[in-house]
Amino acid sequence: MSTATDNSPHPIDVTVGARITSLRLAKGMTQTDLATKIGVSFQQVQKYERGSNRVSASRLWRTAEALDVPMTFFFDGVTTDAGAPREERPVTPWARELMALEKSLPASARRLVLNMARQLAERETTASGV
Repeated sequence: MSTATDNSPHPIDVTVGARITSLRLAKGMTQTDLATKIGVSFQQVQKYERGSNRVSASRLWRTAEALDVPMTFFFDGVTTDAGAPREERPVTPWARELMALEKSLPASARRLVLNMARQLAERETTASGV
């Protein structure tokens, strides 16, 4: 737990910041785009994303609305008994493009793409002996 003399960001603030970054990138938004939508400067968004500034409840609400996710998105899977929360993997350009295309696909096509990806992953796992 952070103390008054500890200047490092709290792990929860870092996790929330990483999730903001990941989702912002997945949506193809710049820090300036997000800042405009939530009413802060892009420098403030940078501080939120690093976890160096905590996001207030009202600002997090606006952020969730701007990124079109429920508030719970920022805290899913975070536990208090395990110490530091899990670290987020950065969104790759490939995943970002796939997420952008997902919006324009009908539900049936999304299911087909997901099933194909599962089959390819299973085939790769079987072929590598994992």
